[in-house]
Amino acid sequence: MPNRKVVYFAQAGHTNRVKIGCAVSVLKRLQTLQTGCPEKLRIVLTIQNGSRALEKQLHKRFSKSRITGEWFEYEPEISGYVLESRAERKERFEQESYERRLELEQEEHERKEQEEYEAAELERYENEMYEKYLREQEAEDAEEDC
Repeated sequence: MPNRKVVYFAQAGHTNRVKIGCAVSVLKRLQTLQTGCPEKLRIVLTIQNGSRALEKQLHKRFSKSRITGEWFEYEPEISGYVLESRAERKERFEQESYERRLELEQEEHERKEQEEYEAAELERYENEMYEKYLREQEAEDAEEDC
């Protein structure tokens, strides 16, 4: 069964506070959190295939910035991590997109080659049939002349 947990960083409005949590449904979790938070929460980072272990590792990594529980000051170390993670994700996405475009171009090239081959084969077959028809016509004409 695939891991559906997501580690998320949710910033409280334009404050300098961020919650690092883990959930299966980040949107549902965000709605639940929003009811007890006067600031509008917004997701600044998600890490797919996350885990409680990763969440705890991040809590430990940023422990100097902890306010209480899972809430942290959104200090340069955390915001840098968020920006770096987003940049890496964007780079991976761009690389995957580039590779997929190459795959699609290759598939299109192969499809065109196949179409050209089939068109050439069809033309060859039609020419053979036409030549056969002409030979048969010549044979019929020769029989009639006799």
